[in-house]
Amino acid sequence: MPPIDIKEENSLKEKGKKLTQEINALEVERNKLKGEGSKLTEKELKLLKETKQQLVDNHKKQEQINAEKTRQADIEKELNDIHGDILDKLKNQPQFIKKIANENNGILAIETNLSEIRKLEIKGAKNLSSTKKKELKMRKDSSTITSDILGNTQSIGTEEFSTYNMTKLINYARSEGHGTLLDDLLLYKKMQQSQKHLNDVAMEGAKLVRGPIDMIKESIESMPGGKFISKLLGLEDMADSIEEKFLSGFRKKIGLEKEKGAEDAELPTEEEVNGVVGVEKKMDWNEFQSSLAKSTPGLDPSERAS
Repeated sequence: MPPIDIKEENSLKEKGKKLTQEINALEVERNKLKGEGSKLTEKELKLLKETKQQLVDNHKKQEQINAEKTRQADIEKELNDIHGDILDKLKNQPQFIKKIANENNGILAIETNLSEIRKLEIKGAKNLSSTKKKELKMRKDSSTITSDILGNTQSIGTEEFSTYNMTKLINYARSEGHGTLLDDLLLYKKMQQSQKHLNDVAMEGAKLVRGPIDMIKESIESMPGGKFISKLLGLEDMADSIEEKFLSGFRKKIGLEKEKGAEDAELPTEEEVNGVVGVEKKMDWNEFQSSLAKSTPGLDPSERAS
């Protein structure tokens, strides 16, 4: 259904009032004649019946318009919510993401896509061709994935980080000639690539900093009773703590965590991340044996070293 015609809506209201007045006048006349032992003529009765039916039809049209107004209001609310959600997420992005979003005026592209969604939604699914229905679905999916990618920034350096497949949407926009939509999707693909790169750096760095403890843990657990000793020393918790501190520090470095008073974890250099430079162990074997001796008195030093 097309956008609501205000003139038509007002015309229906005025017509309803006029029909109601005509019916009331005929009903008054009928009651008057009835009191006098008479009645309306056949012509007047027919007119009364037809007028009542016109009023019923008029009310149905008004109900349809009201239903359509509600539908369109719901569409506006949904799109405004999506728009507001995306803008809020953009506002809370770290600078490196804002910089990418500002390329080619990414915000304008988002608003253009939402505007096209609105036009198609207002027409109604029944009035859309199969081609237009597909376009509506693809545009809505594009809007959703844009919001998801923006929200994914907060998951960099966590197990919840995700990568979204944009191939189908990009291929569709390119094949159908939707240039603005294509530019927007390519822009957010670039944003996702940046997110993924940082997440890969963070997770690989986390593996590096916890690596020495994990190696010690693996070595101990390969010995008889080693799993018990490993748990007694809390090696898993120690490695997890080091990893968490590193990731927290990394997230603060790129602007994702802003808690005051928290200590920044030391970040590896680019060479370390790429595996060129090794990370020194926090505790050598002799120091570890010394620590083990304190926590497990009674064991022979040679037994500890085996």
